[in-house]
Amino acid sequence: MVSQKTENFKTSIGGQALIEGIMMIGPEKKALAVRRPSGEIKLEMLPQGKASRIEKIPFLRGSVKLVRQMVLGIKAMYRSADLSEILEEDANEPAPSEESHAAEIAEQSEDKENRVAEVAECSEVERDTLEQETAPPATSTEVFDSETASCCEASPKIPEKSKKKASWLDRHPDVFMAFTTVLALGLSVLLFFLLPNAITEGLRRLFAFNSPTDFGGQFALNLVEGALRIAIFVIYLALTRRQKEIKRVWMYHGSEHKTIACYEAGEELTVENVSTKSRFHPRCGTSFMFLVMFVAILVFSLVGWYSPLINALLRVLLLPVIAGISYEIIKWAGRSDSRLAAWVSKPGLLLQRLTTAEPDAAIIEVAIVAMKAVIPGDQSDRW
Repeated sequence: MVSQKTENFKTSIGGQALIEGIMMIGPEKKALAVRRPSGEIKLEMLPQGKASRIEKIPFLRGSVKLVRQMVLGIKAMYRSADLSEILEEDANEPAPSEESHAAEIAEQSEDKENRVAEVAECSEVERDTLEQETAPPATSTEVFDSETASCCEASPKIPEKSKKKASWLDRHPDVFMAFTTVLALGLSVLLFFLLPNAITEGLRRLFAFNSPTDFGGQFALNLVEGALRIAIFVIYLALTRRQKEIKRVWMYHGSEHKTIACYEAGEELTVENVSTKSRFHPRCGTSFMFLVMFVAILVFSLVGWYSPLINALLRVLLLPVIAGISYEIIKWAGRSDSRLAAWVSKPGLLLQRLTTAEPDAAIIEVAIVAMKAVIPGDQSDRW
């Protein structure tokens, strides 16, 4: 039973929207709740793991936490897809019945008897030739000979349904997760960092603008690149929002924020209370992404503007630094009630209009189940 809160506070509990589910992460526990096709809510507790020393060092922990969260999020997403799937791949293909197996084997036995009778009626030379033509493969010769010698049918056993051999990736899930994580990071860097830089460089050459050596010129180019980066990000969110499956994920995202807000308000976690809360929250992955793009403008302006190859290399190498700075900012903004924190959080909250949606009661129920499973009894989640 969750104790009733009587005062507003900030919690370190966070979450992630999944396919028909929510993952909540507390200081002591991690939980995954998914709505099954039957309507029931399946709750699974995930291994917590131990934080490394580097995850406690400011400005270094951000990039490490980002990668770990990506790996955890991908695993949780695949698990939620398994739990929420209505039919398995083989469910649409019914297994052969015993009657069909028996009929098929009886037909094969009848063919063999006909061939034996045909051989018996032929001359010796013709019999040898026909036996060679109709003889079964070497692996089944003994079976065929024993059947003809005994002049009786063997009672065939119905073969068991062959099991599908697991693929190499199925037997090495860690390799698959590592590949998926690297691919996701690579595509993100390509789409939101390398592509905007390439477009900016193309515009610079198109308008015959020399490579700047002063901070003002470098800042101007990085400002253009940053604007393109944000524009690509917004277009990406707008396009994905049009997909039906993604809309459901955004509804779960909204329920995650609402449930955390209700808990921080000290109210009982009920569908009625949660539904009245805002679906926007300052500690959100969307807000973090915007901060990364904004901080990148300042950091890249300090290192200069060079050839496309060097620019691309610098953007990859400096990404951990940018992620570390952005993490500290969003963590501070999530804890603070100051006007400066509200101003810093404002752009990210606006972008959350694209990455969240108002959930229905059934979706809120899933978020509440996941939230209650990770709330610590000693209030160690309070900031």
